[in-house]
Amino acid sequence: MVLDDWNQSHPEEWTPWEWLEEAVLARRRWKRAGRRSPALAARNYQRYQEFAARIPDGLLNKVIADG
Repeated sequence: MVLDDWNQSHPEEWTPWEWLEEAVLARRRWKRAGRRSPALAARNYQRYQEFAARIPDGLLNKVIADG
């Protein structure tokens, strides 16, 4: 619902749900891996950065803060 509202309010920054989902999942995996597995954490951090670069900051921050 947050994404639908965002896309309607910001047509110039329209974002596919897949990008947002992948960013949130990669962030979650990155945070979980933490110190347990630095290599796994690094891979997930890189994936998070890849998707975060495609998503408007306002949307990503709102989803992370709500989630």
